[in-house]
Amino acid sequence: MITVRLPGTLRVGPSDTLIFDEPIANMDELVDALDRRIPGFREQLDDSVFNFAVNDELLLHRARERRLADGDRTQLAELGFTDVPDVDIYHLETPSPINVGGFKGMGEGGCINVMPAIANAVIDALKPIGEVQINTSPITAERVLAQVREARRHNGGGGHGNGSTR
Repeated sequence: MITVRLPGTLRVGPSDTLIFDEPIANMDELVDALDRRIPGFREQLDDSVFNFAVNDELLLHRARERRLADGDRTQLAELGFTDVPDVDIYHLETPSPINVGGFKGMGEGGCINVMPAIANAVIDALKPIGEVQINTSPITAERVLAQVREARRHNGGGGHGNGSTR
């Protein structure tokens, strides 16, 4: 038997508690059972700030996989901004020993993946011609054309890696 305590916004009658006598192995099955008892429950759950607690333990990670046992007490908790604990923010400054000003790079992190993404796009676009390698930057037209010529020469002069000349 699994007992589920519902918040006021989801109550289906005068009681805030539902009892399930059917076998329920995990939280995912409990959500299915709740959806059968409360039409539209799954949609309300997906569009809300509800979290499950089992035996007073709040489930935050992989909640749907949590195993349930006979006698477990579950609660659907509606968390709001008042339920978030206070957060202390500290700044830790450690100057770089590498330069005179102690400055560190910032902002470059968002640019690191751009070059490999462009190189992969060029390689994918040239796959019909044959195998090309883009491993230097900047990617210039001259370098790309040199790779195309090399791929054609390697493939016997055909226009494409599969031997066609379209």
